[in-house]
Amino acid sequence: MGFEIWSGSDQYRFGQFEWRTLADYSRHVAPRLTSVCRHWYTNDGDGLNANLARELGAELQHSVDTCSIDDYARQLFAVLCKENSVPDFALRGRVRLW
Repeated sequence: MGFEIWSGSDQYRFGQFEWRTLADYSRHVAPRLTSVCRHWYTNDGDGLNANLARELGAELQHSVDTCSIDDYARQLFAVLCKENSVPDFALRGRVRLW
């Protein structure tokens, strides 16, 4: 199962792991905005309207601009390493990045 995010004419495809990570982070960064949707982990058409999607995009961009996403990513990576569940995209060939 995968998901697609549209921005104008650009389309971004996410696998289930990537989508879950983005949804979790979005809910962490913008709980007021994301509370509008009940089904963040299914592909059933429940979503934000255009205005809320823009607001969420601005919140996510702000977290990148202020580097608060870095702290979240470090914490997530530490948990994934501890659980031995680092996803394939974080591995390069046979060499693990952790």
